[in-house]
Amino acid sequence: MTKHAIVTGGSAGIGLEVALALAHKGFDLTLISSRQDRLVAAKELIESRSRSKVDTAAVDFADLNAVSRFCDQHAQDWDLLVNNAGIKIVNNAGQSAQGFERHLAINHLAHFALTNGLMPTAQHQARIVTVSSIVARFAPHDVFANRSFTTSERYAASKLANLGFAIELDNRLRAAGREQRSIAAHPGFTRAEPYGSRATRFAEFLFAQHAQRGALPILEAAIASSPNPYYGPVIAELWGRPTVAKVNPIVLDDSWRQSLWSESENLTRVKFDF
Repeated sequence: MTKHAIVTGGSAGIGLEVALALAHKGFDLTLISSRQDRLVAAKELIESRSRSKVDTAAVDFADLNAVSRFCDQHAQDWDLLVNNAGIKIVNNAGQSAQGFERHLAINHLAHFALTNGLMPTAQHQARIVTVSSIVARFAPHDVFANRSFTTSERYAASKLANLGFAIELDNRLRAAGREQRSIAAHPGFTRAEPYGSRATRFAEFLFAQHAQRGALPILEAAIASSPNPYYGPVIAELWGRPTVAKVNPIVLDDSWRQSLWSESENLTRVKFDF
């Protein structure tokens, strides 16, 4: 039976490379992105290189209502969810439709709500992979106090929330006796859409690895038979093949993760039912 994967941010960059690799391994796909034009191009590319069936959905991750509508409409069982969509470091990013800071809203809260909404159609051994970042290691611990953060701190806090969510979700799945697993991964220093200052863009052009390489830790998290909790690149966690990544020590604090979970439920108004 063909397995089915859902990839957010699957129309470009790392997400597209993940989707291409999964198609090569025989997965059918649902790609989610905010841009319909990119989804059309990604679907055509993947189907031209594989026999996979590709569905697409244009979803605004800055609007939790749009995320909820997608979950309500997606009735297909799935084996893999890759929570990859997000925005990079964007100055004056503004607020989401629900009034949340956009880095936190798009990178974390939307994926928290999406995962909850899709759990009823998850296969018994489904896997959820949530994409964090190496900068989560240096993020402020109170991820919801973002009004006082710099733009870089807001981004880092959202990626720390991704990591905390992934690990706490796995703990709760295990405690409930469920067979589904939740794994985190980060792509290291990988070329993305241009962002930040001119110096940042130039450094990324010179030193960042291709998105195809950055996708490897995410793929390892998705398909490893006995996965580790968190993957990143082997060379200084910036480049190279996948290996076990270092976790910000705060993520190992049960009370911190439980607080993150409770506040995420409060803000998104969703509650996981295990």
